[in-house]
Amino acid sequence: MRARLEIAGETGSVRVIELDRDSYSLGRSPDNDITYPADTRLSRRHLLIHLHNGAWVATDQGSKNGTLINGQPLTAAWALQPGDRIQAGQLTLTYLEASPVQPAFLDDAETSVPAGRTIAIKLDSLMGAHGADLPAFGREHDASRRMQALIEAGRELAGHKPLDELFPLILNLAAKAVGASRGMVITRSHGELVPRAVMGAGLKVSRAVTEQVLGERTSMLVRDTSAENALAASMTIVAQRVKSLMAAPLQTKDAVIGLIYLDSPGIVRDFTPEDLNLITVMANIAAVRLEHARLAEIEQAERIMARDLEQAAEIQRSLLPADAPALGGFQIAAHTIPCRSVGGDYYDYAWAPDGRFAFVVADASGKGLPASLLVSCLQARLLTLIEDPMPLGEMARRLNRGLTAKCPGNRFVTVFMALLDINTGEIEYSNAGHNPPLLMRASGEVETLEAGGPVMGLIAAAPYSSARVQMHPGDMLLAFSDGVPEAMNAADEEFGDGRLLQYATHARAWPAETIVKTLCDGVDRFAGGAPQADDITVLALRRQG
Repeated sequence: MRARLEIAGETGSVRVIELDRDSYSLGRSPDNDITYPADTRLSRRHLLIHLHNGAWVATDQGSKNGTLINGQPLTAAWALQPGDRIQAGQLTLTYLEASPVQPAFLDDAETSVPAGRTIAIKLDSLMGAHGADLPAFGREHDASRRMQALIEAGRELAGHKPLDELFPLILNLAAKAVGASRGMVITRSHGELVPRAVMGAGLKVSRAVTEQVLGERTSMLVRDTSAENALAASMTIVAQRVKSLMAAPLQTKDAVIGLIYLDSPGIVRDFTPEDLNLITVMANIAAVRLEHARLAEIEQAERIMARDLEQAAEIQRSLLPADAPALGGFQIAAHTIPCRSVGGDYYDYAWAPDGRFAFVVADASGKGLPASLLVSCLQARLLTLIEDPMPLGEMARRLNRGLTAKCPGNRFVTVFMALLDINTGEIEYSNAGHNPPLLMRASGEVETLEAGGPVMGLIAAAPYSSARVQMHPGDMLLAFSDGVPEAMNAADEEFGDGRLLQYATHARAWPAETIVKTLCDGVDRFAGGAPQADDITVLALRRQG
């Protein structure tokens, strides 16, 4: 039994790892066995796949963003079963097992082909060491016919047909070239074999054949299936009265993306070794064309996605306050830096009906478009609630109930919401699982604003409370998302709460706008060019002295 991982990246590229050692580590760090340094959602050491009591087991290595197994959080060691799907960062890993059949192969140097034996060839040996020589196609008449088939295939596949139209075209060209009456083009998709084009009513392909061709990257010709023990026992082959068959891998330079299968029920026409050579070369041409078409479609989809994300980012920016309001003896400023086109951080200002000034900082779990949609939902509900006078704790409870009803089970939002009386300097606040803001006193003392309740969006009946603090002249309140203390540099060192507190202590007498700008710049300098792993938001409120 051989096991392997098929690793699909965000762009659709697939990497196959044959599990022939005892353990494999995956993460951003170059000292992992499987490394993806550009995937900022991966931790440096994210996942371990290892053998335990003869079974392959997946274990999360305490990653920051977590790991999913078949859509559920991976919280303990998981014994992998064929078809299990692991999501780590932007990667999807599919665990597969295979037991390929072992037909009787002829030696590559053998020229005579006894009846009832399986002929197997590989593309590299057929095309020569450098891929420069065309294979021999037998007698002059047959060689000319097969060369014409290759020319036709090259001409037909050189156009700009969409991917879905290429599959039947490839099958028709292959069947015509060797006189096959039935056939199928099959590709891999997320670890599964998917028929893309079929010729022949009710055609089924033996799994023994597909596993052999894909597992060994080998074209095969069986002139008499009844003489092959492994294939003669296949119910698929017996039921369909398959006498002779051929299959060739759709093989690019680096990967096998599927196969072409052709057969003849009964005695219609025996396939020859030259036919196998031809189909092997045609399958290579087809695979390259399919891969180019697939990459072109991915590129087009990425262009559309980039355009849509830019429009979404523009809309999201328009939802943020355009200018800081005039607050008498107070200054307020805020800024957010999404780590992608759109982000899950949010801040806002509004005036409550009782004359108090409301401000909020929130952070939706995750990043990108899903998180941005969640904060848009939060904003709409919050601005509606502010218009209805009520205690802040009750407002938090209602906001949480509304979010929980719409929030997916694995998503949540942290929220710090506050009401400022600009005449007295009193702040009423409620903190729903957010990083506690720092209240920097003019005297140098520091208070953290923690009262409130749990994160929003998970438990509809969660209780929330509020608390009150007094801001005196010279005091400064600094609110932020976790992207600030958790920002990392190239050495995997966090900015940390200590640096943040040191900065806030030093900057508490500065204008609010200067506090926000210099903190964002300081985090950027600390990262030193390392990829930004999370959205960053900073809000500063200062009572002038």
